[in-house]
Amino acid sequence: MGTKFTEVIEGIIKAAGGPEGYEKEGHYHLRVENEPYMPLVIESWDGPQRDESGLPVTYISVAHYFKQNGDTVPDPEVLILSNGQPIEISQVLGYSRCAWFEKGRLQVNPVVSKDIQGFLNIWAKNLKEQGFVQAARRQALDDPEYHKRLNEFAHGGNIGPQITR
Repeated sequence: MGTKFTEVIEGIIKAAGGPEGYEKEGHYHLRVENEPYMPLVIESWDGPQRDESGLPVTYISVAHYFKQNGDTVPDPEVLILSNGQPIEISQVLGYSRCAWFEKGRLQVNPVVSKDIQGFLNIWAKNLKEQGFVQAARRQALDDPEYHKRLNEFAHGGNIGPQITR
């Protein structure tokens, strides 16, 4: 992928036992618990757009989640392309979009993209310092079937109550 943020995300996925090329799996889902921090959820899926070589464009969503009045709320949540290009960011205080597809071509607002990338660099540093790579490894070691069940769930399977922690 190629940015500080995507390198950290790949490190977390690898530590959790995720597959190489996870972003090409169709739909991938990983949730990492790391007390006292909010859970981190990483997902990827193919969008309807095609890249220059005709392959589907892959989106990656990364978010922390918290509960508020019984609802699960992401804060922050970022949507990027598999090459690391930010698309949008949502936070409790607002929303910014820096890239979009128009007539099949990616359009980028470079000023907003640079701002979001700056935030992602800080978030990457925080995720590393907060131990999310190690938490993903512990989670995978504590329950070797965890990753398999999450992928089955992401592909329409039923994971049942066994991963409620």
